[in-house]
Amino acid sequence: MRLEASGTSVITSIENEIENAGEIEVYPNPFDNGLNIMLNGKYSIYDLTGVLVENGECQNTCVVGKKLTSGIFMLEFNSESSLKKVKITKE
Repeated sequence: MRLEASGTSVITSIENEIENAGEIEVYPNPFDNGLNIMLNGKYSIYDLTGVLVENGECQNTCVVGKKLTSGIFMLEFNSESSLKKVKITKE
């Protein structure tokens, strides 16, 4: 569940946020140096308090999350009018 107020969003339950990524590939997960994602569209990475820690746009394949600290994050994809969410772990 995501609560939004005054431009701030907070993730209140990881289980409710996770969806099947479908045509989007994410690997390896967990990761240590960088996470490979395959999609055409925008992505955002949030920490567990809902703070945006990284975002960008990917064409085909890109590596993300290199500068993240160790922990659990939520990776969101905006691709062709759909929103997908995946829990990721940086070791």
